[in-house]
Amino acid sequence: MQIKTNFKSVTTDNPNLLGFADATFDNSIHVKDIAVFKSNGGITLKMPSYKTGEGTELGFPERKDHFYPITKEARETLTELVEKAMAHPEHYSYLNDKVKAGFSIKTHEYSPEGSNIRGYANVKLGDEYAFNCQIRENKNGKFMVSYPGESFQAGDKSGFKKFVAPTKDKDGLITASIIKEFKANLKLEPEPPPPVMPI
Repeated sequence: MQIKTNFKSVTTDNPNLLGFADATFDNSIHVKDIAVFKSNGGITLKMPSYKTGEGTELGFPERKDHFYPITKEARETLTELVEKAMAHPEHYSYLNDKVKAGFSIKTHEYSPEGSNIRGYANVKLGDEYAFNCQIRENKNGKFMVSYPGESFQAGDKSGFKKFVAPTKDKDGLITASIIKEFKANLKLEPEPPPPVMPI
């Protein structure tokens, strides 16, 4: 698996926030806005996340990561790569032949009332990293993939910023693969039996 990382420093009110990193996995999936915090003699990464609508025991909103390392080793590898990117102004690239490349997809049906969401997909990159995305149905009955992100408002500009998405070259392939897997696993309602005709 090849991982490319870059880093952009920022100045904020939080003295522990050093900046944000981006990472591209196998030239297929791009992850933006990984927050980089100063920690005991090193750095800690905080993945882009979303509020679940539930609260923690302390009353704070619960958050879940859009993208996450599956193993401790994967998190350590990504942290090391971001540290190296911080020391190099250009992209830092890493190739690990021991880690399986490619992606696998599992889909699940889930359709909240009054929503065009029809399910979600869990996409794994090798055995190391994963993310979830939503599958929606448009007005014409066509399925679409909604990659993790959030709406933003900055002055008079607004829009939707994706945190995790396929690269331009792989967008068609990955999106089509997710939809194909979802359709293959749809639980189709059985057709009603034909009416019994009187003799």
